[in-house]
Amino acid sequence: LLSLLGARDAAYVYHLPTVRAAATALNGLTAVDRVHYAVKANWHPDLLRTLNASGIAMECVSLAELEHVLRLLPDIDAGRILFTPNFAPRAEYARAFELGVSVTIDNLHALQQWPELFADRQVLVRVDTGTGRGHHQHVRTAGTYAKFGVPADELAELARLARAAGARIFGLHAHTGSGIFDIQNWAHTARTLAQ
Repeated sequence: LLSLLGARDAAYVYHLPTVRAAATALNGLTAVDRVHYAVKANWHPDLLRTLNASGIAMECVSLAELEHVLRLLPDIDAGRILFTPNFAPRAEYARAFELGVSVTIDNLHALQQWPELFADRQVLVRVDTGTGRGHHQHVRTAGTYAKFGVPADELAELARLARAAGARIFGLHAHTGSGIFDIQNWAHTARTLAQ
């Protein structure tokens, strides 16, 4: 590996059999219906092809990621792609609906400003669970000062706006942070979403 590095200072090395083994293990979890890979982590073509072939669905946070996945995996079922933008512009929501992927709303603004865009659409809602975790404050994506998800005290208004727009909420999404190894985080998230 060092000789292949040449004059470069650093490189990422992936062992695709290990990636396939991890995908198989994740897909074997009986408590999980579907596993999504966060494309933002690494969108290298070989990695995405390997994960897709292993039955892993894709999660995209931007239109660029979404279009990259669809270009790279032209036969992927659009229903296996989750689009989870953060305060995306109208055009990105419209394009995601046009492409037939599952779309997540993470704020009231989208439904307040473009209700017609969500008419007769199914959407997921990203919920701010009120508690962010992770090894550093910059990786905590829920709780005070977080910009991701609809806070609990705004959920009733979001539901009202969705009904008024004619949108149907078919799922909930939450992400509290990165690098979390405390099982209590997942238990808290599950309880919050269940409530």
